[in-house]
Amino acid sequence: MKASKTILAENPIGQSLSNDEMNIQKAVLVSMLKDLREACAKRNISFYLFFGTLLGSIRHSGFIPWDDDIDVAIDAEDLLKVKAAVEEDYPDKYFFTGLGLDSFEDPFAGLKMNLAGTSIVEASAEGYPFVRGINIDLFPIRNVPKGIRRKMNGIKYKTLCHLLAFSYEYKYPPERLLTFDGAIGRYYKKRRVIGFFAHLIPRRYLMHRLRKTIFHKPYKNGGIAVEMQFGTMSKNLIRQNVFCPAKMSSFENEMFPIPSDSELCLRECYGDRYMELPSPDKRETHSFISVDFGQYQFRVK
Repeated sequence: MKASKTILAENPIGQSLSNDEMNIQKAVLVSMLKDLREACAKRNISFYLFFGTLLGSIRHSGFIPWDDDIDVAIDAEDLLKVKAAVEEDYPDKYFFTGLGLDSFEDPFAGLKMNLAGTSIVEASAEGYPFVRGINIDLFPIRNVPKGIRRKMNGIKYKTLCHLLAFSYEYKYPPERLLTFDGAIGRYYKKRRVIGFFAHLIPRRYLMHRLRKTIFHKPYKNGGIAVEMQFGTMSKNLIRQNVFCPAKMSSFENEMFPIPSDSELCLRECYGDRYMELPSPDKRETHSFISVDFGQYQFRVK
């Protein structure tokens, strides 16, 4: 089954950001990333631009032109430290969701650093009983075992991610997508069938198991991995020196850390031809129900 972002990009619903809104969103996200950089630098915590943000830095020295989010990777053992650091330095500016941190058990398998006073509702999350702000995605760099145990570990992680997402979506369904005619409606009706069976497993148990896989103590003779695209894993064992020592790379006229071997990371994520622009029909974007920039609603020159 395709990822929801892919199916929504192929069959748009909701709204895309206007050029002015896109400029505002990007400016706000860069400001958030600078705050994250400052909080981490004060405490010697490492983070790395990753996924599309890393690709944008290498290929465009900034955002991929049609992209509107920021992804970073952080050692799993530092993930909650980063949350505490940002909340200490900016107590009223940011809040975090994901990993079941609140009473609604947000199913995101990482953390989202949300900007307070803003809200953004994606079409696939319209039914969620809480609001996410404009946010940066923080993905964990996990410790994983070697050999066949790693493969089983990856299957376990991917299964838990999907069960949580389907279960949560079943309880809080995106009604607009379910009633939409065509490919979107059929796709989400299939997800709802899977969700019926997934919701029979207590979400608290699923989240507990997921957190154990993320925050597992280092394996002997193991390695590290960042989950690729919602739970799938790189076929190769990623070495520690792929990430550190970090290099600095330009992103929207600012310098941010990227993995030491960014070429290997990008090949693992996007294949050997990652520097080539995809055709317009392969460019994935987000579909929004609503976006509110709050006090950050300004025109970017």
